[in-house]
Amino acid sequence: MARALQFPFLWGIPLLPASRVIGIDPGNRCIKLVLAERCFNRLRILQNVQLECPGWLGDAQPSETAERLAAALEELGPYPIALALPQHRTLSQVVDLPPVERSIVARLIQNEVYKLSGLGQSRVAYDHAPLQPFGRHQHAYWVSLCQESEVLALAERLGLNPENICGATSAGNALINSYLAQFPETTATVLVNAGLRSTTVAILLEGQGVHLASFPLGGELFIETVANALNLSLEQAEQKALHSNLLHGPDAVPALRKSVDNWLGELMRVFHEWHAEQGVLAPPAEAFQFVLTGCMAEAPWFAAHLNRTTGRPVFGPWPEREAGVNPIQEGRFAIARGVAAQALGKARQSAALLPMEARQHWQKQREAQLFQTFTFLLLLLAGLVLGMGSWQKSREEARLMTALETAQNAQARVRALKELSRQHAENVLRLHPLLEREQFTDDTLRALAWLSSARTTQSWWYVLFADTQTYMAAPPAMETTAATNAPVTLGPMPPAEVQPPTNRPPYKPGFVAELCIPEEGEALRRSLSQTVAALQRNPRFKNVDTVPPEQRRALAEPKALLPNPERHFALLLELATNEFLTVSSPATNPPPASASAAAAVAPSGSRPARPIVNPERQP
Repeated sequence: MARALQFPFLWGIPLLPASRVIGIDPGNRCIKLVLAERCFNRLRILQNVQLECPGWLGDAQPSETAERLAAALEELGPYPIALALPQHRTLSQVVDLPPVERSIVARLIQNEVYKLSGLGQSRVAYDHAPLQPFGRHQHAYWVSLCQESEVLALAERLGLNPENICGATSAGNALINSYLAQFPETTATVLVNAGLRSTTVAILLEGQGVHLASFPLGGELFIETVANALNLSLEQAEQKALHSNLLHGPDAVPALRKSVDNWLGELMRVFHEWHAEQGVLAPPAEAFQFVLTGCMAEAPWFAAHLNRTTGRPVFGPWPEREAGVNPIQEGRFAIARGVAAQALGKARQSAALLPMEARQHWQKQREAQLFQTFTFLLLLLAGLVLGMGSWQKSREEARLMTALETAQNAQARVRALKELSRQHAENVLRLHPLLEREQFTDDTLRALAWLSSARTTQSWWYVLFADTQTYMAAPPAMETTAATNAPVTLGPMPPAEVQPPTNRPPYKPGFVAELCIPEEGEALRRSLSQTVAALQRNPRFKNVDTVPPEQRRALAEPKALLPNPERHFALLLELATNEFLTVSSPATNPPPASASAAAAVAPSGSRPARPIVNPERQP
């Protein structure tokens, strides 16, 4: 069963658009692993692991190596695996094609692959990448191929499930991809990976790989030479070769110097053969820089010896990517980084050597991942929309609940205010009679005082002062017979509220003052006008006017009246607005009583009042 999808997961959620892969460089002495991630089209190296194999060379048991590798992979995480194939098991070459359409290139490349492979019916995995014109190559393509069985055999040797392998390329192509990923504009560079059993040579020109080769000489040859010369075991010889200068000084081993010179001669032969094929169009050999990697690059005496001879190329370590980075560490994991970049689609020069069935399998996986990604994004968007809607609904619900609570509080306050208003109205109703009596008494006393002050220098006199309600409740003076001219005995009258109501409108609150003016003609009218004007100056009186003869009542003491009725006047003193005084409807059928007794009737709820007769002026 295939390993988990390429996407890294966190709490079951894919961290898109990132994808991860574990690149493996299965060297002879140790295995290098790199956990790489591609996120937003950017390659990142998350972790480097170097796995030491038990034993040395052929002594190591495959089962022990597989167990250690399985444990390391489990620790890195359940991600797909990309393998680096030994360079001598693959073939990479520049192929020139005629200038044809792109649709025909794939068929021409396929024909060239079968010509180059010469493998008969064996299934071949291959890939190609276009190259920029260089030297004598104008329509060049980089073609890489190997037998599909090589990938399966390497997976079996490492104890890996073939279904978990998502990418494969040669060690040389991985070295090229790793270098170009860091230095894409490099020119005239030779990458030399001095491994334990073989050496891989990659030539870069104008920012692209143009040649790959390998020869079967490496660190194993040097260690065996030291072991034979010094009579040591291979493990002891390895430790002495890595930490001691065996080419110069008292510990020098002459046979080792000869082996190193042979290795260097084979390297230069490979380089000069390629350079000779390019002719004068290639840069001069002196313009190429040599970058040394592999297990022998970690021996301090190795590069120092290669750079001692004048005229030889200068070998340098893997260039530093940034300040503070160990170049030995960078070169050690260069192939593992390159194969991871190839599997993640970040190779500058593609050379995928995965079998076709595996490619189709991972293509379906990729499509399934994209579908899951799209579905996850839709679900996430739907969740966000639903969450936003729920949040808005909750806010609206909270707002409505607040409004409802406010309305309920307002209703409670309204009910409380209504109750207070009712209680206030009841209190006012209970106090209203008292306030009415007090106000009426005050108005009466002030009116009497004003009347008294208004006539101190006049020749006329008042014969009656009564409130309007009591005055109008008496019978009209026109209905009084001559027999009533006799003196009337004053007495109390029934209260106004017990008298039958009439259809006449209630009289306005105020008083009625009757006076007698002894003057005649113009003097009478002037005295009457002056009296009315003087009374109108009182702010408590809203209006002062004479009462028509048909509305006058016979309540005055006859002894105080003049014989001539034309000198007898009644003035209506209407009070200003008074919220405490009420007006009762006059009685329709007053009970038989004397006229003077009717004048003593007070407003509703008050004590009976009597007409006030001026005792100072009698006829």
